[in-house]
Amino acid sequence: MNNILLIDDDENFKDTFQIEAQNNDLRLIHRKSLEGLQDVMPKHHASISAVVLDIKCLISDDQAIENENFIGTALKYLDTNFPNFPRIVLTGDDDAFNNFKRFAEEKNIYQKTPDGLNEAIAKLKFYCENSELIKITIAHNEAFSVLRNYGYNQSAESTLVEILKNENETSFPRFGGIFRDIRSLQETIYKTINLYNKPVVPDSLIRPNGMLDFNKLMKHLNGYPSANFTPTKTEYHNSAIFNLANSLYWVCGKYIHADPAEKYYISNYTLRSSILSLIELIFWSKLYLPKNI
Repeated sequence: MNNILLIDDDENFKDTFQIEAQNNDLRLIHRKSLEGLQDVMPKHHASISAVVLDIKCLISDDQAIENENFIGTALKYLDTNFPNFPRIVLTGDDDAFNNFKRFAEEKNIYQKTPDGLNEAIAKLKFYCENSELIKITIAHNEAFSVLRNYGYNQSAESTLVEILKNENETSFPRFGGIFRDIRSLQETIYKTINLYNKPVVPDSLIRPNGMLDFNKLMKHLNGYPSANFTPTKTEYHNSAIFNLANSLYWVCGKYIHADPAEKYYISNYTLRSSILSLIELIFWSKLYLPKNI
């Protein structure tokens, strides 16, 4: 995952950058225009750790003159199609560097000087060394956005990262630890709501040892349905979220400890469906949590 995509029409700089990249164990993919960026990214983004953009570049390969609109168009393309994908901007133009620094939100801009190039390479190495984490957070950006902006503590994000790192696990004996993390994060969702919205998750439904009284919590969230399943009080879960949450909790409980006497072992499909259910529950929690506290 040390592949870096460089978009720059200056062949001399490309050669210089390639030498520095190779010296730092970075593999360079080079294109010279927006057209090249749009060709490479859809096909190879999963194996690229970061994109390097010249601030002035060609729009298409057959152009001869750099276009000042390139950087805005390129960043918009990345934001639209590959949001939060790691990228840096390089320029040899002092005025362009100062103007971009002043008006753009993009922080990773470096000059094409020896010092600037060293800083850029260091940033790219960081992206490569953390590529797995970055890819996970990009792929599930909406879920991580909830955890970061709706009152959750850092441990919730760390737990979700660990879960997603293992979403392709196929060995049943290893499922237990993943299901343990899934159930822990499900409980964290309700406990986080309890911190900020007591009517939704009352203190009385969290035991002194910190464990949820789960069955009572489900009845409460469902609005204490009557015999004909009509809620008699406020309904915080609709039927879809209830069935998803209830199934998730008890599936995790069953498979936290592997039973060697089982005649049938669940597959990775159950694991992945549980992870997706957990993410759906994270989205649901936004209804009852304050934003950007």
